[in-house]
Amino acid sequence: MPPSGSRHKGASHLSYVHSPTVTVCVGIEKTKFCVHKELICNKSTFFDKALNGSFVEAKSLTVRLEHISVPLFSIFVSWAYGGRLIYVLPSEGNTTAVEDFLPLLCQTPASLEVDQDDASTWPLDIIAKLYILGDYLDSQQFKNNVISAIDGPFTWNRGLNDADVPTNALVKFVYENTPSKAPLRDLMVDLMVYGQTWGQPTETWEDLPPEFMAKVMSSLGRRLPWKQCSGCYSRAIARNSLSDANADGMHLTDDRAPFADSECFYHEHETKEERDECHQEG
Repeated sequence: MPPSGSRHKGASHLSYVHSPTVTVCVGIEKTKFCVHKELICNKSTFFDKALNGSFVEAKSLTVRLEHISVPLFSIFVSWAYGGRLIYVLPSEGNTTAVEDFLPLLCQTPASLEVDQDDASTWPLDIIAKLYILGDYLDSQQFKNNVISAIDGPFTWNRGLNDADVPTNALVKFVYENTPSKAPLRDLMVDLMVYGQTWGQPTETWEDLPPEFMAKVMSSLGRRLPWKQCSGCYSRAIARNSLSDANADGMHLTDDRAPFADSECFYHEHETKEERDECHQEG
């Protein structure tokens, strides 16, 4: 046992407790978070510059983030102190984690269950918006921890489901709020490429960012050989729930281009009978 008054090197990571506290006013409600200056400056370059420079915040020890979500910032603070992504419910409130998360989703899901202590159960929208918060606060470690919350190996091994695939609204939000080289954009692309089924009408994808769809198209093309065996092709058709009604002219039995039988597919005809007659002639 070290003598009284000696320095305990094992507790050096707690040196921030001797630093002054700063007040961060978050959201339009101006919810106050009191955090140790040394800790938050160590975790965020944004706070380091604001509180250690010539800005007024350095003198007042108060930072205002009115455009930031209170639940998201609460998760950041919990991570800064504990090193884990958890959501601590406000002590003065009577809401649940689901109720606090729902307003943050770009699209309301049919159902939602979350474990506030397990970020891998949180909606993809929450993960994406936490990453965007980390980007704003310039906290690389936080962004990396957020991305890791999707638990890639586990997600891949169990098989992706609809909840793993970003909605159109989320894709647009991510592309509107991240720089062009953000890894989060690549994650959105890969989740779409490896998890999305393609039985929806073509119009479904028309409002997505062109650069997003270009990467999706390129990735899908690179995954496939130029020609599939009949068994693989049949499984792809079945998985995407394709039929004559939604296949946009694709062959449903063989990997053949629409023009392989007749160029009539690209003709303009007034009636179905006229098209059928032309197709037979071709």
